[in-house]
Amino acid sequence: MAKRIWPLVVLLTVVSGAPLAAQATSIEFVPYGGAFFATGDLAGATLIDTVTSEQTAVTLRQKTGLQLGGRLVAWWSRTVGWEFGFAYAQSTMEAKAEDGSDLCGEADAKCNANVWYASSKVLFRYAPQPYKGWQVFGGAGLAVAGHVGEFWEEGDALTDLGGVFNVGASLDLSKAIAIRIDVEDYLYQFEPTLKDDPLIGSVETSKLQNDFVISAGIVLRFFGV
Repeated sequence: MAKRIWPLVVLLTVVSGAPLAAQATSIEFVPYGGAFFATGDLAGATLIDTVTSEQTAVTLRQKTGLQLGGRLVAWWSRTVGWEFGFAYAQSTMEAKAEDGSDLCGEADAKCNANVWYASSKVLFRYAPQPYKGWQVFGGAGLAVAGHVGEFWEEGDALTDLGGVFNVGASLDLSKAIAIRIDVEDYLYQFEPTLKDDPLIGSVETSKLQNDFVISAGIVLRFFGV
């Protein structure tokens, strides 16, 4: 059911955020880059040798990768704001067997498996001197996670609705420019389906995912400063 309603939820969130952004005292755009970390396995599979009938357990895990993204932030006051963000993480799949070998290390293995996120959250900040020093903030909201790439070409890795939490800090270089650092945690239920995949066969599972992103970016303020 959640997979059917999340596009409507995200659309309503963005649309409702538009008039709120129009009432903002400050608008910021934050391009950023960072590192993506998956803290758990995506799925597990059992390979069966057709000749010896020997079984081998394999776990699928997203490797650490580079993430690029952007944030649009509307601050309604000195303490409360709203943020919409989009990010794309470049990664590959790790298909680790019981003996420690990685099946994705094979020359002909198609293991490109990237991840994208779209999020909408409410932020709360503490700024002793707005736009003249440092500030710390935290937030939470909705997020959509999508898995794409050649690894999923033979299967079905649908987008998943979940939540996002983050903490961060920024240092003002001027009223219009600042440096921002964030730590984000994306939580969502991942339910991939693979059928007759040339690498690992068939997999169908549902697992809670916990993806961390550590990033740094440049804050560009457009007005209200």
